[in-house]
Parts: sequence; structure tokens; C-alpha cells
Amino acid sequence: MSHTPDFESYRDLLSRIRIPHPAFELAGCELMHAYRGVGYSDFPRYLQLSGPSRAGKTCLVTDFMKTAPAIQRQEGLHRPIVYAPIPPKGTTMGVIENLLRALGDPHWARGTETNKLSRLLLQLSECGCRMIVLDEFQHLVDKGQNKTLKRTVDFIKALAEPNRWALVASGLSEAQAAIDGDAQLSGRFDAPLEIARFEWTDAVLHKQYRGVLAAFEEALAPFELPSLEGEELALRFYLATGGLMGLIVKLLQRVIEDAIDEERLTIRMPHLNDAFRRAIRFASRLRDGDGPFEMKLFGAPLEERRGEAVRMATALDDDPPVAPSPTSDSKAPKQSRKTIGDHKREMAEAL
Repeated sequence: MSHTPDFESYRDLLSRIRIPHPAFELAGCELMHAYRGVGYSDFPRYLQLSGPSRAGKTCLVTDFMKTAPAIQRQEGLHRPIVYAPIPPKGTTMGVIENLLRALGDPHWARGTETNKLSRLLLQLSECGCRMIVLDEFQHLVDKGQNKTLKRTVDFIKALAEPNRWALVASGLSEAQAAIDGDAQLSGRFDAPLEIARFEWTDAVLHKQYRGVLAAFEEALAPFELPSLEGEELALRFYLATGGLMGLIVKLLQRVIEDAIDEERLTIRMPHLNDAFRRAIRFASRLRDGDGPFEMKLFGAPLEERRGEAVRMATALDDDPPVAPSPTSDSKAPKQSRKTIGDHKREMAEAL
């Protein structure tokens, strides 16, 4: 009697897969060294995670946070790693509010900036915080509101240094300008940890890319896929994702979900094409027959197509990731206009 697979048990298969990757492993080790070093040095480490959207930075941070999860203790919630995004406007108030929300403060929008900062420092101390992760750090790059952003950079320096917390700044590559623009801040940071997209023409990254596809193919058993690491399909996947790890995972997730819904274990080229057309945003720009899983590779201007795929994947990979702790500047109480000097004095009093 044939055995019918339990297809529903495969629905989270991809989320359970972790593929060894040199850049991820290096960054993970550096995060762990920074975390473990808190309390043993007068100068906790500042790390920058840099790279394009969908390269895997958020996945890396999420996995690392699982190594030191929040735990409910008798004296209260112990949260050794606190994650919050920099809001789009890059305001000090927005950063404070996002951190308060990450800590579970139900009144994160109430009070003056000084009051919120005092509450934030108290809660960070009480929860046993050892590391603060600030995502979307590129929002601190000057967009014409340099005074506002300078206040936020000053706040981040004041928040991290006296309290002996490790700091991780994660964001797009342009975030480097926000760090380098402040001599004191840049002097604290280690060399950037680059989480790059795979490059087809770079021998080292090309080998890593093919290895990642091979590892996915093996880990996705019992689903029967074409040879992902083979030259032809590897190139088709590159044209479909621009070498971005996040889009590779997204495409595979969709094709696996489709197979589960249709209760089949086989995955063929038409299935990959259908998943690409529905899961990858820039697919709508390609005509029928011109998609990476439809087109004829031989005789095609592949170098031009690879460059085009990278441009489209980078610009239109998907909607920007939704921050887990978004702020709403419009709903926050209006504050009186203060000078940078006033702001620094208030921070000094609270800190």
C-alpha cells in the first residue's frame, strides 16, 4: 500500500533550513564575540551589518537573537538583546519610541522626550540588556535634515557608551555615510561586516552561490527538484533573483507552497516559472516567454541579462520589510523646538 505524504508537515520546511555561508558565519561569530564581551571591556564593540535589501541581514540578526531569547523570570522579563528599527525620518523621538515598543512599554507614545528617555534607560537596565540592534540605519544618512539626524547620532552615542551595551547598526550600504560622518562614532565601530549579494562573475561568490543552491536542493527532500546547482538552472535562478539570498528563499518558498497545495512532490520548470511570475515583483516587467525559466539561454545576450536582473532585483525586489516596532511620528505629542545644546543637556541629565 502506497504511503501518502503528510504535505502539511512540509509547509515550514524552508523556514527550518539554514545554509552555511561564509559571510553569514563570519558575521554571526562577530556578533557573538561582541555579545559575550559585554562587561569585560570598558569599550563595548560597535558592529555594522551592511548590504543590499534581501541579502539576508535581517535573517542573520533574527537567528542570532534566538541564541539569547527573552526569558520570563521571577523578577521580570529578561531581554538580553533589544531590536528596533530607525524610523524613516530618523528622529530621536522615533528611535526612543521604537525601543520602548520593543521592550513592551504599553505607553511608548506618552510623555516628553526626556521622560521617555528616562523610562527607556530604566527598562533597558532592568531587563538585563547586553546588546542593542538598530536596523534601517541608512535612515540616518543626511537628506537635508542634518540637524535632526545629528541629534539622533548624538543620542545613539550617549545611549551606548556610558551604559556598556554592545551596539549593532544594520542597514543598506549607504548607512556607512551616517557612521563616517561622526568622528567619535566611526572611531568606535569595527570594520563593516558585508552581507553581499552573490556575483555571477566573481569566482569565489559564484562558487558559494552554486553551493548554496546545492544545499537547498538537498535540504528540500523529499521534493524532487531539477538540479539547482547545474550550470543552466543556476543561471536561471540568478536571472530570477539577481543573486539575492532573500529572493532565492522567497522563490523556493512559493514553489514549495504550490506543490503542497497541489499535493505533489515533483517540481519542474513550469512550476518554477509560475512561482517566479507570482512571487518576484519585477517579473511583471518581463514579457511572456522572456522569463528566466522560459527563455532560451543559448544565443541570448546573457551578460546584459544578468546586469538587468541585478538592477531589477535590487530596485524592485519586494515591498520594503515592515519593521516589527514601527513608530508613528504623526501621533506622537508635539514637542517644543529645542536647540542641539538643549537636547544634549537633557540627555546628560537623563543618562
